[in-house]
Amino acid sequence: LGMRVIAVTPGGSSDPSGREWVGDDAMLPRLLQESDFVAIASPISPSTIGMLSADMIRHMKPDAVLINLGRGPIVDEAALYHALSEGRIGGAVLDVYRDWTHWPSQHNFSALSNAWLTQS
Repeated sequence: LGMRVIAVTPGGSSDPSGREWVGDDAMLPRLLQESDFVAIASPISPSTIGMLSADMIRHMKPDAVLINLGRGPIVDEAALYHALSEGRIGGAVLDVYRDWTHWPSQHNFSALSNAWLTQS
């Protein structure tokens, strides 16, 4: 498809296998600064809870789109809501939420034109 693929993993990788580069967690700010689309597919663990914090979201491009396919608690939902509502990032596609037992979220993502949500 002619796109650059970059990634971060907890330990990094010496074999990018079709990706331009694969870094460790310390390279997450660089990944966010360079990416048009950020797809999160991480499992939940003590090290991933809150991984995409308000500080990390500030590294994203103004037109970048966040796609969270991993687990809801990985993303600071309040920070994401504010970034979207203030137009600091281009959009978000959310398949998971911080607390899926209390849908809708306390943040009204469905009222935002730059947020696309799945629900079951």
